[in-house]
Amino acid sequence: MKFNYTILSLSYLLTLEQGGCVSLWRKNQVQNIRAYFRRLRRNALDYMVDQRAHGFAQSNQALITVLESIDADVYVSDFETNEILFANKHIREGFNEDLVGKICYKVFRNESSVCAHCNNNKLLNVTGQPTGDLIWEDRNPITGQWYKNSGRAIRWHDGHYVHLQIANDITEHKQAQEEIQKQMHVQDALRKAGAAISSTLDIETVLARIAEQMGQAIDSTSAYINSYEPMTGMSSVIAEYIGPGANAAERVSVLDVSYQEDGYVEFLEMMQAGQHDVAHVGEADLTEYERAEMQEKGVKSILYIPLRIRGELIGYTELRETRQQRHFTSEEITLCQDLAQQAALAIEHARLYGSIAQELSERVQAEVALRESEERYHNLFNSVPVGIYRSTPDGRFLDGNPALMKILGYPDQETMLAANIKDLYLDGSIREQELALIEQGDVVSNHRMQLRRYDDAVIWVQDSASAVRDSSGQTVHYYGRLEDITERVWTEMELQRANKQLQTHLAEIKELEAALREQATRDPLTGVFNRRYMDEVLQQELARAARKGGALSVVILDLDHLKEINDTYGHVAGGDKALQTLADTLKQMCRAEDTLCRYGGDEFLVILHDTPAQVACERAMQWKEAVAKIKFSSSDMEFRVTFSAGIATFSSQSSTGEDILIHADSALYRAKELGRDQVVIYQQGSST
Repeated sequence: MKFNYTILSLSYLLTLEQGGCVSLWRKNQVQNIRAYFRRLRRNALDYMVDQRAHGFAQSNQALITVLESIDADVYVSDFETNEILFANKHIREGFNEDLVGKICYKVFRNESSVCAHCNNNKLLNVTGQPTGDLIWEDRNPITGQWYKNSGRAIRWHDGHYVHLQIANDITEHKQAQEEIQKQMHVQDALRKAGAAISSTLDIETVLARIAEQMGQAIDSTSAYINSYEPMTGMSSVIAEYIGPGANAAERVSVLDVSYQEDGYVEFLEMMQAGQHDVAHVGEADLTEYERAEMQEKGVKSILYIPLRIRGELIGYTELRETRQQRHFTSEEITLCQDLAQQAALAIEHARLYGSIAQELSERVQAEVALRESEERYHNLFNSVPVGIYRSTPDGRFLDGNPALMKILGYPDQETMLAANIKDLYLDGSIREQELALIEQGDVVSNHRMQLRRYDDAVIWVQDSASAVRDSSGQTVHYYGRLEDITERVWTEMELQRANKQLQTHLAEIKELEAALREQATRDPLTGVFNRRYMDEVLQQELARAARKGGALSVVILDLDHLKEINDTYGHVAGGDKALQTLADTLKQMCRAEDTLCRYGGDEFLVILHDTPAQVACERAMQWKEAVAKIKFSSSDMEFRVTFSAGIATFSSQSSTGEDILIHADSALYRAKELGRDQVVIYQQGSST
């Protein structure tokens, strides 16, 4: 008995032979059915791409909305071409133009090729996957602005990874840091000079230390302190400092060498008037002698600072630069003038001490030395830019310099000395803690706290204090240094706020990225993974199987007669419902380590980890039996579905992703040849 059936333009014969059903294909129709299935699969894939693109577009619009709202420069660029794909409102307003389509290193850094510090290669690993956030600071060579940058790789609306960079302008913070460092540098130099003066009466030691402080403070190659005698017109080098950058000529000591200054009338007039002078080797107004001397010693620039006491010139300092011609800044000149004044005081004190020592008795000499020491102390005490104080354990000021009165807002010395220190503290326990620390270790350094000024303004200060004890060990008074760091603290707090805001924005971006990835890897109808995700996982599983020698099987399932189901019961209640139910059933029956994907319009693919072919076949049969029991209803009609499956296993013949997919597809094709509702294992030369 024979039956003729025609399905999708394919003619074949069913013949009953020996109690079985054998199908005979008409060979001239085989090519047509293969072409038809290819078209059907291509149409289904096109539909999936359209749906996925729509989902990407919606998520990308949400991402752009977030990026537009960030109060920082934000742009997205292509890893390969460095083309700007998106620039937010903040950066567009800064450039006053649309930057999309332009090359990032040309726009932002005015360079003709990729930036030397480009971080693109750090944002993706060798497999092309994101490495995470990258934070760095740099200075823009065009504007000179400082930025704190955050870069990461995100998936763009077309599915490929792009470079997202968020740049916060931290120029004001950097400038504040530089200003603080300059002030600390000045304070440190003055402190060391003061320490040198107060630590010894040896004038040679004091001046040598001041010369060293001058040279190091402005990084000159050498520094000299010269005395000057108006009666003889002679000057002598009384202290010198040779820096690490000095040339060979500078390294030859000129200590105690004398010079005749009578020929330099204009120079001496400037020094006498208290004016500094700068000489450069290339200047036209240099005398031939000056130019020859500078050229002989390789000096490019010299800064002269006068040393005066009560309007009388007693000497001058020279700060030489032999590396290159140099412009001395106003800050450097002011610092050197302050240090020169300390040197002048030291010279004057030494002269007075020597003169008095020759005329007075040892007792008188001791009294004068003490007076000079107190004078030096008070000069430093009143001139340093930080607050200096002495206080009693019960909270009264014994003394305080003008800088301390300014910091705490007292109108005069009397008001400050009458004040109770405890009233300055917002929290009285802070003072108790500080005193306890001093008592434990005799000193506390850089202790931060808030104080209330005399005018009720609240400020941040940094306190360093030590205890002065009597012979019995009892604390007589405290000696300390107080600095107003309010602006520094505000800057730090603002930076912390900006960092917190940046972290919030990054968290939002991470959430959007996760949503984008979910949409990029999921089939919208069934909720299982899509073919893109399957390609990634299959390569990973094949690599693991090759490395560890484990088994790996791939099962391709095709829902039988999907077109007839759609035609009979409708796409939603028929085909879509059948596909969703099949996907749900497979998800329930698959293991956690298995990967279920929608492979095509009516096809699903399951990657079975560590599963040989026979076990894969048994599991596929279990799925088939479970699906066959499911009853579907549509418009008072009921129907059931079946599927055909092809299985291929990792082997020497199926060692690549392409090979194993072709072999599984071949086995599926064989299952349909056998009449559908079959499970076939691929074997070389045949499928069983």
